[in-house]
Amino acid sequence: MQIQEKKMKTTKSIATLLCLTGLLASGAALAQDTRFYAGFSAGQARPSFDSTPAVASGFPVTYDSSAGAWKAFGGFQFTKYIGVEGAYYRFGSYNAAVNTPAGYLYTSIEATGWGAVLTGTIPLGKDFSLTGRAGETYVRETRGNCVVCAAPVTSSSSNIWSPTFGVGLKYDFTPNWSARAEYEHFTKIGSSNDSTFGGKVNLYTAGVAYRF
Repeated sequence: MQIQEKKMKTTKSIATLLCLTGLLASGAALAQDTRFYAGFSAGQARPSFDSTPAVASGFPVTYDSSAGAWKAFGGFQFTKYIGVEGAYYRFGSYNAAVNTPAGYLYTSIEATGWGAVLTGTIPLGKDFSLTGRAGETYVRETRGNCVVCAAPVTSSSSNIWSPTFGVGLKYDFTPNWSARAEYEHFTKIGSSNDSTFGGKVNLYTAGVAYRF
């Protein structure tokens, strides 16, 4: 009888130990998944500005097709699959040429933005993951002075909320460091009915992130 009781106690102790080990392992895995991170990415922005914006008085405009761009970002993973991320974007500088009967008038365009998105992650195996994002970006477009215009044209700027979407591929090459390649689409930059050049922009970047 005593031997049977000892066996039962031993079995219960082993079961309790296994449960605790499982809970600790789950907690450690959860702690790994729910962490703050920060990073930097660089690449190319490809905007599609409006061809006849109001600021050009109806004359056609040609633009640079692309420019170097970068972003600095930080975020938090609530779970392995869902998180939030904020970022500061530099979409680059572009030359714009307004084709008037008197000749071309030249100016410059710069765009920056602050964004916040909800992120989704789908593990693919072997430390690779597919990522997606959706949110809003507060974009500021600035038009430079027209230095060759017949009459002085001063610089101006326009702020606008831009719905933002993106997809990407992430690779965790250490427990803390990951590499990412991303495509993001910003549906609005500037305003065609204002004193700037409206349009949209596609952003292609590659970068790294560090999990704290």
